[in-house]
Amino acid sequence: MRHLLDPENKVFAGIGVVGDHLLLGLLWVFCSIPVVTAGAAAAAVYSVSWRILAGERGRLGRDFFGAFRERFREKTLLWLPDLGVGLVLVFDLSFFFGLAADDVAWAGVALGGVVTLSLLFLACLLWQFPYIARYRSKIFPAIKFSLVLGVVNLGRTAGMLAAMAVLAVLVVYFPWLLPFVPGISFLVNSALCAKAFEKLESNKKADRVERAQ
Repeated sequence: MRHLLDPENKVFAGIGVVGDHLLLGLLWVFCSIPVVTAGAAAAAVYSVSWRILAGERGRLGRDFFGAFRERFREKTLLWLPDLGVGLVLVFDLSFFFGLAADDVAWAGVALGGVVTLSLLFLACLLWQFPYIARYRSKIFPAIKFSLVLGVVNLGRTAGMLAAMAVLAVLVVYFPWLLPFVPGISFLVNSALCAKAFEKLESNKKADRVERAQ
């Protein structure tokens, strides 16, 4: 019984991690209200999330806003094109879906193309802000490597999308869960991305050692 009530118990530690991510999700929502700041806020969440998952728990608010301000310009310039492309793809999906519903002959092919582009865009988007939060990269390399990571780590990308889809369905039936969605999504994404980055960094380190020999 004493072990169960120990603050170092894994159950309590897990609850603490989830609670921290719920707060991070709310901070992301608050800092994303101007819309143009959503990218910098997302990168800040990932920066703090990995520290939490590694057991390096500091002052949540201070760490988040410190990461939010760091390289704010680069993160925002990365996000703004994403926002524009996303709006265009949503419009195209709606437009071609309407044509396909009206049995326009070529609309199905066009809709399939837009769906494919949308999936590639989502794969890239899911990795962009974890990538720029972890590495000091310029904008175009960040986009390129994020797309590569999204495709190479297809299982992890699918896991992120599946988690988001499950949360979206749950919110439809249980609307009171909505405030918890951002934090849980970031927790899942952070855990999946961290494994991929650790593997990537391990391979790079092994390559450097091999070249040095």
